[in-house]
Amino acid sequence: MTNTEKDNLLLILGFDSLEATASLKYNRNKNTLTTEVVIPDYDVEAGIRLAVIESDARGKKMRGITIDVTNRNIPQLALVGHTRLHMMNDAMLQLQMVIPILKTEASVTATIKKDKDVLMDLVTAINLPKTSYQQKASLKFDDDKFEVELKSDMNIEIHKLIPSIVDHHMQLQQLIDHILDQTVAKTDMKLRHIVTKGIEAGDIWLDKLTARIPYLVNLRSKRSISDLNLPALPEKLFVLSDSLFRYQFNKDKMAISIPLPHGGKTSEELNIPTTVSIPLIDLPKIGLNIPAKTVHLPSFTIPPFLDLTVPLLGLVEASTKINSNFYSWEGSISGGNNTVDVPNYIVQYKAMAQSPFNLLSYKLEGTGMMSGKANDNLKYLLNSSFSHSLIDTSFSVFNTLTVTNTLNARANYKIEASSPIGLQASLYYSAKSTSTIDSSKVSGDGTVDGLLKICSFYTNTSYTHSYNVRPLEGKGRGDSNLHFNLPFMEVHNMIQGVYANSELNIVSKTNVQKDVFNHVADLKYKDAQLTLKCNAVASAMGKSLNNKVELGVSSQMAILRIESQADGDSNRAFSLITGSLDSNGLEVNSEGSLTLDTGCGLHKASVLVSRNGLTTSGTNIIQCSPVTVENTFSGAIDTNGASLSSGVKTMAMECRGELNIEVKITAAEASLNGVFKGHAYDATTRNNIDIILNRRALAFTSNTMGTFKQMNTENSHTLTLTLWTLALQSKTKNFICEDMHYKQDTRLEPIKMDLSGNMKGAYGEEHNIKHTYELSIDNMAGKMKYNMSGNLTDAQYYSHHGTAFQAHC
Repeated sequence: MTNTEKDNLLLILGFDSLEATASLKYNRNKNTLTTEVVIPDYDVEAGIRLAVIESDARGKKMRGITIDVTNRNIPQLALVGHTRLHMMNDAMLQLQMVIPILKTEASVTATIKKDKDVLMDLVTAINLPKTSYQQKASLKFDDDKFEVELKSDMNIEIHKLIPSIVDHHMQLQQLIDHILDQTVAKTDMKLRHIVTKGIEAGDIWLDKLTARIPYLVNLRSKRSISDLNLPALPEKLFVLSDSLFRYQFNKDKMAISIPLPHGGKTSEELNIPTTVSIPLIDLPKIGLNIPAKTVHLPSFTIPPFLDLTVPLLGLVEASTKINSNFYSWEGSISGGNNTVDVPNYIVQYKAMAQSPFNLLSYKLEGTGMMSGKANDNLKYLLNSSFSHSLIDTSFSVFNTLTVTNTLNARANYKIEASSPIGLQASLYYSAKSTSTIDSSKVSGDGTVDGLLKICSFYTNTSYTHSYNVRPLEGKGRGDSNLHFNLPFMEVHNMIQGVYANSELNIVSKTNVQKDVFNHVADLKYKDAQLTLKCNAVASAMGKSLNNKVELGVSSQMAILRIESQADGDSNRAFSLITGSLDSNGLEVNSEGSLTLDTGCGLHKASVLVSRNGLTTSGTNIIQCSPVTVENTFSGAIDTNGASLSSGVKTMAMECRGELNIEVKITAAEASLNGVFKGHAYDATTRNNIDIILNRRALAFTSNTMGTFKQMNTENSHTLTLTLWTLALQSKTKNFICEDMHYKQDTRLEPIKMDLSGNMKGAYGEEHNIKHTYELSIDNMAGKMKYNMSGNLTDAQYYSHHGTAFQAHC
């Protein structure tokens, strides 16, 4: 069915008792198309409406399209689109979607305008239940700059979105209150009372600590007493952000010439032919016939350079801001070419954060700049700072270079740090330098000042230096001063250096705690000879220590001398070490002495290393009344072998002892000889030991003798060991008095042994006893006998026994 304004189409489908109706309507005046589908048995009644809209507002035509989806005449979904284009310099495109059942709406709008500059905006909006979000992106472009800005805004009604969050907050507070209201076992106090009193005690302790350390006042004012309650929930949660990027073009340009390969050469120089011949091509079967011909190539020349024009660096700026209920942050950075009259390049940055929790808040900012020309006046600048509730720091650098008839350079550095807890630190450095264009004269100086303060502890230092150098004349001079102060110590050091007439002199002087310690060092170098002298003196509480070091080095030899001396009230120590190194070898000598209230000591030794080998010798003496100990030693290593001897003597009143050891090692034999002698009052002892090892055998000999008044004892042992034989002989003789003595002789060889001895004892003329015994074993056979006789009071005793035995296999 049709009329002049509307066109209708109705379609009815039926099957058994099932019926479906579909209708299509078109309105020509309103440019709308409506469709509807109805299925009664399935309770379906849906419709779609499509409309095309045209409007003319302020001379600008706008076209749009709308799509609506309904169910039972209830809107379910709506899609709307609008567009506008005017004179190719004003355009707009908008898309919108609405879902009523979900209370959701979203739209995207893009606009662009072009006049002298180009401006484009893109806006996005989303609305959800109790939540909204909007974002806007803008782009601006003209002859001077390029700019992009992005903004966003999000809001959430937290109480309406989550109605039960208030109940959860109250339940958590009730749980905390329930725990705090619990009674502590075996007391009548509640946990809340203990926690509250603990907080109060902490406040009292902090008050007392603040009185001792005033630096805590700043922190003391920032603390708060908690009421043990949870913080209130905000009604809305929001997040706002704003970002910007801008680039400002530089209208100045710079020409760059790029060298080309084979630049300046002609085609003839590159051997490029001037003509190209094309041969005859005749293919009758396909009807192709190309006659022969010659093509002339023009000559050319490759330019030496390729000239390009490049715009200079402009200014760049970028920033971001974020703001919410709990945290706010913003940061920016900018930099680039800021030239007006002279070249100027700058960089700036900044970051700042704010939060209810003070430890998360800070501020950071800085600036860097370089301006001027390298051949005129050049400046460098850098500043940076950081601020926080616990610490504040800053750093700065400023350098200049001025070029006139001379080169003048200055440098300044500064670092500072401070804290409310009592920390304060700083470091300053400044220097300047002057040089002629040809570097024939260079001079400069510098200063360093430092400070460190932590509560009551502090230290500061200062350092200055200067120099004057004339390289063409071969002259130079420099000096430095260092002061270092501590609450318990003060240090001062001065260094001076001079170079003239091919001679270098450096002197260093150090003073600690007002002459408690002094050190002087002198270094000289001339004619390929190096000399170093050091002298250190320390004195405190009536005692002094002196140390001298001398070192000389040349192409022929090197010498070293170290002398140390310590003096006290009645004590003294001295040490001297000398050494030399030349073509003959290395020689080192050492001397030392020690004097105390209770005794003294002496030391002397030497070592010589030459082409013939190594030799060493020394003497050590210790005297501690009434005891005196003396030790001497010597040794040598050469082509014949090695030898070492050592002797120790000890004396004390009527006691005396001596020990001598001698060791020799050659290619054929090694031997050890030791002798010990001792005497104490009525007792005397002597012990000799000889050990010899050669290719034939190992021999060990030991003789021991001891006496005490009329008593004496003697022992001798001899052992000879080869690969196949063994021989041992031992003799023992003991004499106690005329009437009592003992003697034994033992010989031992493989499958052979002899043992004999006798013993006699008597008491007066009437009592005596005598005993002898013998034992012999030879080749699995042996004999044994003994005799014993004696007189005891009026009785006489005599016994004799002998036996022989033989073993059979």
